[in-house]
Amino acid sequence: MHTLWTAAERYTLLVFDPTVIDQAERQRRYDRHAELLRVAVQRDGAALEEALLAHLRFNEAEIQARIERLETRTHSAADETDTRYSGGVT
Repeated sequence: MHTLWTAAERYTLLVFDPTVIDQAERQRRYDRHAELLRVAVQRDGAALEEALLAHLRFNEAEIQARIERLETRTHSAADETDTRYSGGVT
């Protein structure tokens, strides 16, 4: 479990730390976590499991989308560097 947690922290740092957190984003995050708390307080294990899984799936999709954007930027920057150093000839 420790290894999984450490790996998750790496993705969190890579993907979420560069994010500018404005008031709207802060509120969105608060609301999503408040919903988890609301379901937990109801003491309905099945509902909490469903809410947690939905939360994790949303986060996974968001992480994947952000990684794809990072990879696209990295590839674009590498292509630009290749063009500059080859005198515009690729």
